[in-house]
Amino acid sequence: MKAILLAGGKGTRLRPLTIHTPKPIVPIFDRPFLHYQLDLLKRVPEIDEVILSLNYQPRRIEELFGDGGDSGLRIKYVVERAPLGTAGAVRYAGESLRESVVVFNGDVLTDVDLAAVIALHRERKARATIVLTPVDNPSAYGLVETDADGAIRLQSHGMALAAYVGVLPGHGLMTEGAVIGLRVIALGEPVDLDVTVSLASVSERLARKGISAFSIPPSTVSVGWAALTPPRSGWEKVGDVSVADLKTVATQGIAEIAQGTPEGSGAHAVAALRQRVWARDTQMTPPIPSGAAFAAYALGFLVPEHAQVYAHGHWTRLSTETGHVLIR
Repeated sequence: MKAILLAGGKGTRLRPLTIHTPKPIVPIFDRPFLHYQLDLLKRVPEIDEVILSLNYQPRRIEELFGDGGDSGLRIKYVVERAPLGTAGAVRYAGESLRESVVVFNGDVLTDVDLAAVIALHRERKARATIVLTPVDNPSAYGLVETDADGAIRLQSHGMALAAYVGVLPGHGLMTEGAVIGLRVIALGEPVDLDVTVSLASVSERLARKGISAFSIPPSTVSVGWAALTPPRSGWEKVGDVSVADLKTVATQGIAEIAQGTPEGSGAHAVAALRQRVWARDTQMTPPIPSGAAFAAYALGFLVPEHAQVYAHGHWTRLSTETGHVLIR
């Protein structure tokens, strides 16, 4: 098995330490940082080669580690002519690989049980496995929002599949304040379907059989938000909102919740603060609940410059070209 370490960053935020030293080899306790990552990889005997993806001052790193003989791992180097971003660097470094590969950012210090992660990845026959960790203030990092219910509603009455996931659960008998994410996927043949199933079981089937041979899991689940029936037509457009403003609302709300729920805060206190923050209307025109901005941000819908806002009775819809957020 191979591992790719993305070690091409300039370390701008660490200057002046990184003016003459690439960030991945800045010393931590008198030891270049990359040594700690190599130590972690060596805990998995089947990892026999590490590919270092470099861009900034690559010769400094190559001179330090050579072919890897001193570290106990074979090391190869791939130098980007220009920064390719995270996904581009992985593709460039692993272009010839046809096997499973472990990928690390070159500035992450962790003691994760890597062997257990690999075992879980294989057990679930996953296409990809991402290791996450909670932080006090996630607004400074990439955000992955997970559905506590672990459910997905699949609905189709023709050639399009609507996939719904719950982002915020809502409250009361009418599930007021529920926020639901929606993506619409074109199908190869007409299907009549309306079922709510485990999100994990759908992921496993996609990984095992591929999208073209997908079969619906036989066991259904029950979650409150999935009982809601958003309108399929009759929406009236009420305005446009700036994607930049939506991102600001989302990140500020995340920071407010993180600061208001220090370590040790009970689940009830966290839930109550989340409810207050995400139920507030934004200051945008037209106003929408802050939870809609959060959902669009968490689900990766905020790609274009503007989003459209639609209304239908008690429902509001925030839409971009990549997906929709429905608010009850």
